[in-house]
Amino acid sequence: MIKIANETRYVINTAAFAPSNSSIIYAGGYTDDYSKGVIYTTANSGASWTRLPWTYRDVKSVAVDPKDPNIVYAGTSWDGAYRSADGGRTWTKCTGPGGAYSIIVNKSSPNEVIVGCYSGIYRSTDRGLTWTDISEGLIDKNITHLEFHAASRTLFAGTYSAGIWKKKL
Repeated sequence: MIKIANETRYVINTAAFAPSNSSIIYAGGYTDDYSKGVIYTTANSGASWTRLPWTYRDVKSVAVDPKDPNIVYAGTSWDGAYRSADGGRTWTKCTGPGGAYSIIVNKSSPNEVIVGCYSGIYRSTDRGLTWTDISEGLIDKNITHLEFHAASRTLFAGTYSAGIWKKKL
């Protein structure tokens, strides 16, 4: 195991490889308290890490565009999702849902982004500019994890208290 940083009191909640370059990894979490999030990246399979500029809350999820490793999404508990188009040097808040516990970028169509949060599941077809609520039928809208099978267009969602939900998109 390699320690990502020399900081004390930090937690890494999530990590994601860049599908187009597995040497690039993003990892996120928090330091000191939940209101101080952190994101790190490596371009050499974890041999060394760089802390990215991040001034938002704790990071619960990260996802990387399947074709461009510089496009990365980060989700927070309450502030929603953010997107970077320059490898994490700058971040823009995505409009839409608050909280983003799980983020998926469709490997077949990178414009499609799906977010699971405390109030349901939201889908964007324009890289997070606009969102549609696709939570109909959910008993528990507190989503803890998402997986997407692109070939069958089937979305799987883990919920906080009602098991796994499945939906064809």
